[in-house]
Amino acid sequence: LRRALGYDAAEVIGRNGLMFVQEEDRRAVQEAFPRLVAAADASVTMRVRFVHKDGSARLLESTLVNRLADAEVVAIVCSFRDLTREEEQRARFDAAFDNAAVGMAHVDLDGRILLANRRLGEMLGYAREALPGRTMFELSHPEDVDATSEERAQLHAGAIPHFTKRKRYLRSDGSVLWAQITVAAERDAQGLVRYETAAFEDV
Repeated sequence: LRRALGYDAAEVIGRNGLMFVQEEDRRAVQEAFPRLVAAADASVTMRVRFVHKDGSARLLESTLVNRLADAEVVAIVCSFRDLTREEEQRARFDAAFDNAAVGMAHVDLDGRILLANRRLGEMLGYAREALPGRTMFELSHPEDVDATSEERAQLHAGAIPHFTKRKRYLRSDGSVLWAQITVAAERDAQGLVRYETAAFEDV
């Protein structure tokens, strides 16, 4: 725990582990224990917010394994992975995404919106919460539904890193929105496309 939370062994031995868990997460940890002790070698993995020695919060991925039946261990074995920096980076990304001056969306391979920001909702006349689940095809002007099909195919094949194009969309009131879109592919470790990131400028 010294690396993750700053405590020496002498400061934690003999103390209830819940004392180091932030109060709002203690109930979830307590509820996990009956499942954990119900069977030998049972394990539980959860994200838990802990209190660092300096008083700051740390988000740790905590894996607990029941080794009570192991005569050489006779304990619940805990391992931790510090997710604090990752969570902070995610929070910064979310803030930048939400507050971008242009419309932004994550779109799956079928053209369905996974995530949209406030500005895109304003451009199209929808609450941002109403956009996930809709497809870019249903939001497109009927004459422009397939306007980016060729570019998307090239993007997915890796022939181009991104593309920019102007096309028409329909606002919620039926009026036409001309937008310049820039689309890039987000890929996994194997290079397969996970989703598209699209930026929309009202032109």
